[in-house]
Amino acid sequence: MKTMRRLPLVLTALLFFTAALPALADNNLSYDDPSVHYMAPDGWTRLDVPAGNPENSSEETPVAVFQKAFGRIDNRIITLRIGRYEGSLDGLESTHENDLRSGGQSVFVEKKSKVTMPNGMPAWQIKYSSGEDVGQSVRAFDVVVYDGRRSIILTYAGRTGSFSDDDALKALSSLTVVLYPEER
Repeated sequence: MKTMRRLPLVLTALLFFTAALPALADNNLSYDDPSVHYMAPDGWTRLDVPAGNPENSSEETPVAVFQKAFGRIDNRIITLRIGRYEGSLDGLESTHENDLRSGGQSVFVEKKSKVTMPNGMPAWQIKYSSGEDVGQSVRAFDVVVYDGRRSIILTYAGRTGSFSDDDALKALSSLTVVLYPEER
């Protein structure tokens, strides 16, 4: 979980350095595997992510990253991370929140709630801010889900004050997760 401790710092770095990355991007806005489907909103760009096997790692591995520049200093990212996990959804949420707070930057969890996804799968939504410098702080929304084998964390992040809660929740709303198939 060392990677999780660096998450606020990584989100901040991604937000400020993604302007140079569109050349490494493609137009495929979806991610699919045996239990996860996500479709990024129109107008976003999918960035190349080094191939990894999240099922062999206990740390959440980015499997898809999407970026959009809404203005000169308004870059936003959506990151889908998956990692091997054994436990419960509530345990995953607790671990995720603890990792966020121990990440080295000031993290303030503004709101969290247990929700039911449109297909009936339980999940947690977490809204938080990180960073201490004016103009450098990041606000993020996470959807935290457990598919019976893996942790799935979908994050929408941008500069604090640059987007509404509705913007983030709408962009995250196409995530669907089912229990991981037993035959795999």
